[in-house]
Parts: sequence; C-alpha cells; structure tokens
Amino acid sequence: MKRLSLTLRVQRMAVHKLFGCQMGSTAYM
Repeated sequence: MKRLSLTLRVQRMAVHKLFGCQMGSTAYM
C-alpha cells in the first residue's frame, strides 16, 4: 500500500512542523 506510506509520511512531516524541535525531533527521529 503506497497510499498508507504517503499518509504516514505527510502526517509525520505535519507533526514535526507543528511541534518543531520541541517534542517532534526526539519523538519522530
């Protein structure tokens, strides 16, 4: 399923951009 991968990637990017380097960098890296 390529659609799921893309959605997950977009969500990760959105969360990372929303949280920035406060809680996303450590949680999503």
